[in-house]
Amino acid sequence: MSADILDSAEGMDQAAVRHLPIRRAVPPTWWTRPHVFVGFFLLPLAVLIIVMADRVIRNNAAGYKSADFITPFYSLLFLLALGLIAFWAFVASRQRFWLPQVEFKNGVFDFLFYFVLAAYLIWFVPLAVMDSGSLLGALIGQAGAVYRIRELGLNIPGVTTVTQFGIAYACIYGTKVFTHKQKINARYHVYMVAIVLLAIFRAVVNSERIAVLEIVIPLVVICGRNLGGRSKLFATIVSSFPLLTIFGAPIFFAAFEYNRSWVIYYQFIYDNIFEFAFERLSIYYVSSLNNICGLLDVQSWPTYTGDWTLRWLYRFPIVGDTLSALLSSGQTEAFQRFLENNSDVEFNNTTGILVVFQDWGMLGAAVFFSVYGWIAGYGYRAFVRARGLAQYIYPVVFYSLYEVLRIGYIYDGRCFSALVGFFIAYVFWGRRTRR
Repeated sequence: MSADILDSAEGMDQAAVRHLPIRRAVPPTWWTRPHVFVGFFLLPLAVLIIVMADRVIRNNAAGYKSADFITPFYSLLFLLALGLIAFWAFVASRQRFWLPQVEFKNGVFDFLFYFVLAAYLIWFVPLAVMDSGSLLGALIGQAGAVYRIRELGLNIPGVTTVTQFGIAYACIYGTKVFTHKQKINARYHVYMVAIVLLAIFRAVVNSERIAVLEIVIPLVVICGRNLGGRSKLFATIVSSFPLLTIFGAPIFFAAFEYNRSWVIYYQFIYDNIFEFAFERLSIYYVSSLNNICGLLDVQSWPTYTGDWTLRWLYRFPIVGDTLSALLSSGQTEAFQRFLENNSDVEFNNTTGILVVFQDWGMLGAAVFFSVYGWIAGYGYRAFVRARGLAQYIYPVVFYSLYEVLRIGYIYDGRCFSALVGFFIAYVFWGRRTRR
């Protein structure tokens, strides 16, 4: 008899419990397992990036010009790091952890939503007052409007990052509604729709496609936990989600890039927008790997300062400035100079993998990726058992794996802000219960 059944049968006598049927949960869809996702999805993509890199660098219509810095040595480090993540995620996912039952009171939704809404208002209302024409132009696809908005630089550190609380809202909402099948007030469903619409608005106006992905993908992960009772079409879509994203990514990219660069420039270079989107995405991933390989090639490493992996800490008001003065080796500025002198400043990502070697060296990176994998495996275990605080956070950890070939989302300020939202929500609205 499983512990879950015994918990759910609290208050019944033992004779009654013995006659309860054993409920067998439908296993989570294959790709929600972190070790499977890394081993069978990310590793093949990483190999493809390495193989196609030289061709993309030498032959592209987007104007990306750079030397090819991707050597066999850096390629091996790249693949071994992914292998470490997959291995330790597998090990942790097989362990038995004590996990309490953690639930959130419904008041958490009001707190998170109103903070998200306030942050968006503080961010974009001044824009509507200062340059309503550009705001409207961005929404209707007017050429150049997005660039004018970004030049205004209306971001307010510590305030606009509160919009990331929307990720915490999505994960708690999805877990309560889809995993625990709890009924919640109708307005909380409306709040969820509003948060998604605000993320789309942000993606269109401020050219932040990631704002949509970091909310939608965790929700899909939660839906993938148990597909029992779902329609065949829904189950097929969720089960095939990573494969669908390969084909859907160019469409998604084109939709948000149309009014940013297609109508201004690239429509005169490419035959159609989807050819442009596919090549542009290829350059993003190839340049991310090539950039950090080039930086490792021209800079001394490791620095042991955490310029990349502790970036969220360096961006803290006051604390960040102090740490920068005491510890920072100035890798951000060095990287900018590298792009200006050796590559292309327009393509400035660095993957979430090799930057760890830049910060901590071979041994430090091995420890880092082992811990990363262990956290992913532990989170998956909590996610499958629907217990512990980690069940709510795991979709964010999984999303970081989705992005790791391009950026280090797990140690970026965007992720950290979402985790702060989880922490505040747990302190004031979280509770441990027995079912």
